[in-house]
Amino acid sequence: MGRQAESQLHRFESGVNLVLVPVVVRDRHGRPIGNLRKEDFQIFDAGNSRAVATFSVTTRATDARPVVGNRPVEKSKDAAGTSGEEHPGAGSSEAKETRRHFVYLFDDLHIRFADMARVRAAALGHFKSVGAEDRVAIFTISGRDILDFTGDHDILEKAASKLRWAPPPGRGEFQCPDVSYYIADLVINKNDVQALDGLTYHTAQCAHPPTVEMARQIARTAANRAVIFGRQDTQLALSAVRRAIQRLAGLHGQRVIVLASPGFFAQTPEALKAMAEIVELAVRNGVIINALNVRGVVQAPEEEDVATKSGFSRRSPPKASSPDQTWIRYRRESAHEEGDVLNDIAKGTGGKFVRGNNDLRVGFNRLAAVPEFSYLLGFVPSDLKLDGRYHPLRVRVAEKGATVEARPGYYAFAPDPKGSQARAELEDAVLARGEGSVLPTVLLTGFSKPKDASVARVQVTAKIDLRPLVRERFAPRGRDTLEIVVALFDAEGGFVTQTVEMAVVNLEEASTEKDPAITLHWELADIKPSTYTVRFVMRAPRIAGMTTINRELKVY
Repeated sequence: MGRQAESQLHRFESGVNLVLVPVVVRDRHGRPIGNLRKEDFQIFDAGNSRAVATFSVTTRATDARPVVGNRPVEKSKDAAGTSGEEHPGAGSSEAKETRRHFVYLFDDLHIRFADMARVRAAALGHFKSVGAEDRVAIFTISGRDILDFTGDHDILEKAASKLRWAPPPGRGEFQCPDVSYYIADLVINKNDVQALDGLTYHTAQCAHPPTVEMARQIARTAANRAVIFGRQDTQLALSAVRRAIQRLAGLHGQRVIVLASPGFFAQTPEALKAMAEIVELAVRNGVIINALNVRGVVQAPEEEDVATKSGFSRRSPPKASSPDQTWIRYRRESAHEEGDVLNDIAKGTGGKFVRGNNDLRVGFNRLAAVPEFSYLLGFVPSDLKLDGRYHPLRVRVAEKGATVEARPGYYAFAPDPKGSQARAELEDAVLARGEGSVLPTVLLTGFSKPKDASVARVQVTAKIDLRPLVRERFAPRGRDTLEIVVALFDAEGGFVTQTVEMAVVNLEEASTEKDPAITLHWELADIKPSTYTVRFVMRAPRIAGMTTINRELKVY
């Protein structure tokens, strides 16, 4: 566990005080137990016993009633939300319960080029064993190569064979300095002097500036850039997970996301909040998220890189106090922090996390084999104070020799349903493709590129008509804020980059003008020649609507 993940695991917030706890119970041989009842469970919240208020069991067995433990198993409905009672007897439609829906979400953004080849080969082999009743969809973090649900092996294999590493323009495999979002956050947001020293040393080794001070300046500039891009990439990844949950939420039967990723840094306040909302959304919709860390157990890339440049090996490592070892330590911490995100999401939804396995096909197979029986318990904390305090959870069962896999805890945060929903709606609108308008807007796009340059700057200008905001039924009251995102997508629909702005509008002044409007300008740098789609998304909170516009742009 990284230095920050331990204290920030599974932050939760909910509009009601019902805490849901996914649970899997196994016997001493590791087999799931499916015959437990509500009275067999005890929940302890920060050491205090809580009454089980809601209870449901999901049974995925398809043949005759199996016997597990001392009693025959009762087949029951797959209930994502419950009325607080057990579900006795068989489900009303067994066919719906036996069908399994999987979304395989491939992180083609954070993965390394070489690792993607291993992931693609493992996925191709794994998809050959998809069951006749299973339905599989393929999503990617970048938004490329999306495949909706199918059971056709040929279609699945064709889609999997197209999986590619998809870094945004200007961010390739080899960067100097190569600074992760985690390290950049330490340097820029947490003022970690040792992290800056390590990054400065790494910069001096790869860029060879004439002075240490120049290396430090280059390091700081790179860290600032990594914070901006890292925030965007993490937001993109979490938005993709949420869209996968929403796609599965309305389907019958077993609903599983298999997230294949090296992980990504999500320990900033905004990312933690988004993660908490994702876990809550998944649990309440009966969606399990299983995660596969695709890094494997090969020598860490940061050690390989430093060893190659410095000439030492694992048998003769550098001294603990050496600059090389300091840099290795920060890179290793970065890899652990990124991987811990996968563990947090999986455990929070009752799923499994597989790491440290070079045989990725085995990992995929393990994550597709979801337990036949699982439980969803709910309890209402008494006198809950929404002060952000961590509440560790423990679940006990009255079954001798049984082990319990359950959500480890939650944080009691004050609910912010309006703000959370608005932010999620804006993020989803950016990644959608439809168009609409609540504020009439004229959008102009173009680019500028010096004669001998290899990259261009994309310019976007929007003239926004404010009349709908100042009509009589929306009587002006001071200022209002327009939430605007200008995003760039490549010809295949893959996300490239974006910029976000909160534009403040003085409604009192606008109401006195004949044709009230504002004109805004944005610039996206380091764009390679190609064909793009510029997507403009604007949310006007006062009139609860979106303006979305697409414009094709050729950069040459």
